[in-house]
Amino acid sequence: KNINAKYFGNPMMDFIKDKKLDHKNIESFKKLIMLIGSRSPEAFDNLEMFLSSLSTIDLPLKTIVFVPLSSNIDVNIVEDFFFKYNFSKEINKEYNLGEESIWIKNNIIFLIGKNTFDDWANLSQVGLANAGTATEQLAGLGVPSLSLPGRGPQFTKKFANRQQRLLGGSVRVCCDKQTLKKKLIDLLIDEKTRKKQAIIGLERMGPKGASKKIVEYINLNFLS
Repeated sequence: KNINAKYFGNPMMDFIKDKKLDHKNIESFKKLIMLIGSRSPEAFDNLEMFLSSLSTIDLPLKTIVFVPLSSNIDVNIVEDFFFKYNFSKEINKEYNLGEESIWIKNNIIFLIGKNTFDDWANLSQVGLANAGTATEQLAGLGVPSLSLPGRGPQFTKKFANRQQRLLGGSVRVCCDKQTLKKKLIDLLIDEKTRKKQAIIGLERMGPKGASKKIVEYINLNFLS
């Protein structure tokens, strides 16, 4: 189009904290992050899809699942879904990772927390992500993820397929729960597959620092 375009990176990555929490007490666990979106009732539909999948999955290794919630999501409603799928609430254990409650079933431990995305994303190895910006930020952190589109209105199959294409497959769309479970086990167990998908996300999103570079370029070329 003969546009003199400049690319300085993706500013989206500038708003993620670098510092990792002390996680020695969960070093032996596989670490999964679950993003259900930020708007109800769609977020609760996404939560139920993921929980119904994980409640019947047989993971060969102990897995921590981080569930960071946005400020407008009601924790009590979220916990009702864990009761529904027969997860047990742990009241005598603390991981000191910012969690508000802990839920256990089989080899899976869920931590629920408010406004904990940055901290938990930096600890995660794999994502289950029905979200927009947060999924892309996961990709930029080198966290490969899977999505399972629902009814929407935001995170639809059409949106998910676009996201998969634009992120080069760093996030992969699953057509049903069985496919989700199979691909999730593959990602958690197979380090080679996980790293390959992670590299794609890092390349597509680029490093931090784009905001500063954009401002500097504007100041130098247009405002000085």
